[in-house]
Amino acid sequence: MLDSQSPVPLYFQLKTLLEEQIKSGMLKSGERIPSEYELCRMYQISRTTARQALNELVRVGKLVRTQG
Repeated sequence: MLDSQSPVPLYFQLKTLLEEQIKSGMLKSGERIPSEYELCRMYQISRTTARQALNELVRVGKLVRTQG
């Protein structure tokens, strides 16, 4: 779960959580991850926070963004 009281930014907490889910196999290669909207609902965060975490994962090559 994400901790809003932590000094670690929420986007970084989410990024770390998603990376752990990828490593553990909860999120498999080629599988669709929850949308920004779904992540917002699941973790009670803003869409900007979710988008920043996903963009970071795309930037480091952990995720691939496709349209549609």
